[in-house]
This record gives sequence, C-alpha cells and structure tokens, in this order.
Amino acid sequence: MTKPQVAHSIKDRESIKQNEDVKRMKARTLRVSALSLATAVSALGLSQVACAELTWGEEDSYQQEGSYQQNSGYQSDNGVSSFTAAAIAAERGDVSALYNYEQAMSGGLFAMYPTYWRMNLDLNSQSSAAVSQFVRQYPNTVMAEKLVADFAETKAGSNDYASVRQVANLITNADASERCAVALGFNNGGDTMRAMAAKSEVWLTTKKQPALCDQLAMEMNNNALISNQDRAARLKRMLRKGKTGDIMALSSRLGTPIAYSALSEIQLNPSAFFSRFSREPASQNNQYLYLYAMGRVADKSYREAALQLDFDVKQDNQRSVKLLNAETRRYAYRILGVQRMNHNTDDGFNAEAVDWFRNSLDEDFNFEEAEDYAMAAIRFSRWDDVVEAISKMELKPKKVTSGNIGWLALTSNQAMLTSVILLKKCIKTWQKIMTIMA
Repeated sequence: MTKPQVAHSIKDRESIKQNEDVKRMKARTLRVSALSLATAVSALGLSQVACAELTWGEEDSYQQEGSYQQNSGYQSDNGVSSFTAAAIAAERGDVSALYNYEQAMSGGLFAMYPTYWRMNLDLNSQSSAAVSQFVRQYPNTVMAEKLVADFAETKAGSNDYASVRQVANLITNADASERCAVALGFNNGGDTMRAMAAKSEVWLTTKKQPALCDQLAMEMNNNALISNQDRAARLKRMLRKGKTGDIMALSSRLGTPIAYSALSEIQLNPSAFFSRFSREPASQNNQYLYLYAMGRVADKSYREAALQLDFDVKQDNQRSVKLLNAETRRYAYRILGVQRMNHNTDDGFNAEAVDWFRNSLDEDFNFEEAEDYAMAAIRFSRWDDVVEAISKMELKPKKVTSGNIGWLALTSNQAMLTSVILLKKCIKTWQKIMTIMA
C-alpha cells in the first residue's frame, strides 16, 4: 500500500525522536535485566537448581504437561554458573559466546536463555521461521511470548510486514504496540478486515500512543473499509490536537486539501485568521481551519477560546448566510469542554465544562471525550448528562481495563442507572412540593 507523503510538524518530529529514545531504552533495560536475573539466580545457589531437578529432571518424576523437555531430563550442572556466564555474554553482545552456551546448556534448566538473548540482540536479522521454532520449542513460556511479540514489533517498524503476518497467530497477551504491529502486517497484506480489528483503539484516540499505532491510524486513512464519515470524525480530533501530517492526509482524502502553509500561518497568528474568517465566504475548508484555529487558541487559554467562540456565534446568528455550520459549532464547543477538563487541577471543576459538552452532543464522542463529560456531569449531579455521556462510550466487555471497568459496569446496568436518576428527580420534585405546602 502506498503511504501518503505528508509534511510533519515540529511536534510530529519530536514524537518520532521520543519513540527512538524509548527503543534504545528498552534494549538497554533488557541487557540490564539479563544481568540482574543472572545475579538473582546465582544468589539462590545450586541448592535451588537441585530442587528443580528433583521435581522435573528425573525420568520417573512428575513431567510437566506440554513441557519443552520431551525426551530427556535436565542435566546436572548446566545451571547457575553457565547461566550467569551467558548473561554476561549477552550484556556485552557476544553472539559467538552465546552460541557456545546454547550448545553447553542444551537440555538444561536454563537452556532457552542463551538462545533468547542471542536472537534478541538483533531481532531484525532473525527469520520468522527461527522465531516460530523457538516458540514451538519453548511453548507457554514468558520468553517465547516476549520474543515473538518483540519480533513482530521490530519487523513492523522496518516495514517487513510479511514476517509479521507469519508469526501473527503465535502472539498472545499483546500490548497496544504489538496489536498495532499485527494490524499493520494485515493492512499491508491485503487483509483489511483483520486490520480493522484495531480501529477502535487507534482511530479516534487523541492520547499519546505507541509509534506503530500512530502509523496504523495514518495508514487506515487509505483502508477501503474506512468511510468519509470516519475520516471526518478523525480529522476533527487531529484539528483539535494540531497534528499536521494527519490533517493534510485526511483532508486530501476528503477532497478538501488543507495546505501546510495555511496551518503554519494560523499556528503563528490565530487571531488574524478569525478576523479574516468573518470577511470570507463560507466554505468547507474554512470550517476545518476554524476548528484548527480554535484548537490553537484553546491550547493557550480555554477562556480566550470561549470568548472567541461566543463572539463568533453571536455575530453569525445575525447573518442571513451562516459562516459557521452546525457541525463546526458543535465541535468547537467540544474543544472547549476537553480543554476545560484538562485544567481541573489548576482551576478546579466548573459546570461550564458540562454545558460545553452538552452543546456538542450531536457530534460523535471518542472514549476520552465521553469520560471527561461523564466525570464533569457526576461532579455537578447533572444526571441527564451522565446518562448521555455513558451512552456515548463504546465499551466492549472483552476489553475490560482498570481505566474503563467502572464505566463498563455503568453501561451494562444503564437501565438501573436511569431508574436511579428518575428516582432522584422524583424525590427532588416531592421535596419542592412539600416546601411549598409548608
């Protein structure tokens, strides 16, 4: 699939640099972990290895079901000392030494480690067949699970999507980056349906996510199963966040290309755009640029953005031909609601956030927006708004996390929640009646 050629903003370049730093840090952490693990094993002493041999090593002793030791027990002393030496070799990146330790420790308690360390030193040079063999040789182990997942990430990062697809079915307990790696493999192999399995995680999110997930979302713009309505929904979020590359790619696919120069000009001086906007004829391009300008002002001050929107709406209401369409108005209020919730620590909660979210109700919500809306509404006992916010959350029971379990429970019991809210309203009404009668 041909990737769109787009210019990247300074923020985009910083994100790429940060992701490269993370990769280097992960590699160093792995080497340190190997040495730390070796030290810990050494501290346990040979007595622990002996215990392990008594449990698993002898032919008449208990055999683990599905164990990778099929035909022979662990050998007597291919344990702690060799393991420690192999870990030191891995720390210094000595591939030759690791090959030797693989032979020496074959069939032993720690046999998988030198192989894992050697392959992990340069994952990009490994073949999918070699990684698959490791997983088959050491099934149901953490090392096999980690190796195949890291291999998929590495290959996706170097655009070797064929290798990703060849190990995709071996990956278990994948994290976000690994899931995106697999989806990229399918997306670039013509299996667009399987690639779309990750859409809910990456398409509308505005939170920081792994580099492979950013890449997947960018590539999904060209997926045949993505509609123009989907593209417009993502474009609005990217306009709010100021993601230049995504804005240019999405707007081009929608037939209203936004020039990099136009975005740069607004970035430098949003006020000049607002002044010019009122003198120009209505156009779809200007609707998008208005949201981009509103996002830049809101980044600096949500108060200033709120005053600007209030002024523009009042002016527009007096025009016979409106310059701001209903969709742009609604998402402009959404920008205010999100930014207001981002400042609760400094400025405290305020019911204006709930009002701004309510003004944006006919626009679709991503999870973060709906969660902000729900939290603000609960804070001010705005129960109708709580119901609205929770109804906008796309929660799947298969994906329960510490972050969404509470909302998932509320969504699953929405009828009960609605009944409780109606009961509270009845109680308030009855209290008013009793007050009047008294």
